[in-house]
Amino acid sequence: MASPDHERGSPDRQARPAVRVALEQIAHRRGRKIATIVIARKLLTHADHLLREAEAAQKPKEPCTAG
Repeated sequence: MASPDHERGSPDRQARPAVRVALEQIAHRRGRKIATIVIARKLLTHADHLLREAEAAQKPKEPCTAG
């Protein structure tokens, strides 16, 4: 039985080619080292947004006391 990480439609499998393409495009324009830093910053930004959204979703909502 194949593990879920290796399923055809998993998000990781779909995201990697897009990241690779972006890396190669930036590397062609600006150089490989700069492209690596650009991609790393983009990935960290995405991770930060995901973590902030998850944190906001876990916070209990306070009842409305207007009135």
